[in-house]
Amino acid sequence: PRNVMRRLGDKRVRRSSFWRSRLSESVDSIAASLLRGSRLRSLRVVMVSSSTAGEGKTTLAANLAASLAAAGTRVAIVDFDLRRPALHR
Repeated sequence: PRNVMRRLGDKRVRRSSFWRSRLSESVDSIAASLLRGSRLRSLRVVMVSSSTAGEGKTTLAANLAASLAAAGTRVAIVDFDLRRPALHR
């Protein structure tokens, strides 16, 4: 959510480290599930989508790509949001 993302970027907020660790743990658990699933069947493409703007698709996609790359998986991330691309930032 936007209020959580503002807290993550705000260095003055004491609880920002709490939210950063929660985000990191959540993304790492998704990456572990994907890696485990890819061993059972050949998963090659993961798509992150939602119905409305501001739900954290770009944040999830970027952090998931970083987590999978840290686990040794080859990753290519492509931003198909043609109206408001944001991965280049």
